[in-house]
Amino acid sequence: MTVTWTTRQAVEGPQVWFALANQTRASLNDMQVVLASTKVYYSEGDYSLFNHYATLPGLLPHKRYDYIVGSKNPNTVTSTRHTFTTAKGADADSFAAAVYGDMGVLKSDHSIAYLNRMDGVDFFWHIGDTSYADDALEHPGTDKNAFMYEHVYNEFMEKLAPAMASRAYMVTVGNHEAECYSPACLRSTFKKDHLGNFSAFNTRFHMPSQDSNGMLNMWYSWTHGPVQFISVNSEIDFPGAVLDEQTGTHHNGGFGDQLKWLEQALASAKRQRDMFPWIFVGIHRPLYSVFIENSTYGRLSHVRKVTRALQTAFEAFFLEYRVDAVVVGHVHSYERHVPIAHGRAVVDGVNAAKTGYDNPKAPVYILTGAAGNVEDLTP
Repeated sequence: MTVTWTTRQAVEGPQVWFALANQTRASLNDMQVVLASTKVYYSEGDYSLFNHYATLPGLLPHKRYDYIVGSKNPNTVTSTRHTFTTAKGADADSFAAAVYGDMGVLKSDHSIAYLNRMDGVDFFWHIGDTSYADDALEHPGTDKNAFMYEHVYNEFMEKLAPAMASRAYMVTVGNHEAECYSPACLRSTFKKDHLGNFSAFNTRFHMPSQDSNGMLNMWYSWTHGPVQFISVNSEIDFPGAVLDEQTGTHHNGGFGDQLKWLEQALASAKRQRDMFPWIFVGIHRPLYSVFIENSTYGRLSHVRKVTRALQTAFEAFFLEYRVDAVVVGHVHSYERHVPIAHGRAVVDGVNAAKTGYDNPKAPVYILTGAAGNVEDLTP
């Protein structure tokens, strides 16, 4: 488990104190201490945001831990005490996760309140488009020339603090993480350089990519219970990727050979299938969507071109390594498909009601992009 937090000022000796939770709470002096590293991706004028990270070693599976963040030099300054529960082991019979995409700070009050009070889930998985900070200029009453990117991102993180402080908050990258493209950013070379190519997303969150030979928050994998989860990137670093093209600020991508990594990750998952029999993949843009195929909304020819590129790049891997489910967002709606391969339903093992699957021969695609944001739900 990696604990992350931010401060508006530089602190000396950022660290995390942690201990197994029990009825008699450990004092600060009796807790283990891990020093944190710090990164800053944007600092200008009187604004800075210091992002601190500490990975806690030696944690036991499915145990409750207390933790406190703070700093110790020259004086000890600490947060309130928080508690999290570590992941269940591979022998777990069941677990629960909240999985959704496309959530910002507007039109999401019910979703955020629901997530903050959820007690029965083991972790959260946000399938791309976190905060919609790049759409800050679309907020009602906002001066179109104002710089609001950081303000909206901070508001998003603060609103979800109760959920994020108590469970792992896993994130998959989406298109709205790429850059700031407001007029204030387009006019400033400094802002373009520091708020482009997924810099805020890769600094504010800290996914376990080092443990899976992945790349920052761009692609990585982890396990929880009997499931291997693989998070990949629908935006960059594969042939035909839409955001590899020139966008509002500058070129995106260049993080590495994503498809080579994906094949290696899936091959590793296949070898471990006796221990972790399920493989779930998260990718922001859908490979299949009823809305995209049937709608006349917007630039559908361009969207369908992007979808075909995703199918060409990723689907063969999903089929070869028998991925069980692919969870997506991007379309602000909900869809669940029967198993699909090469654009056709694969009904072997699917019951008559299409509600149950017995060893299906292709992935089930689940679209969950309706958590709420300034762009509203898909019509």
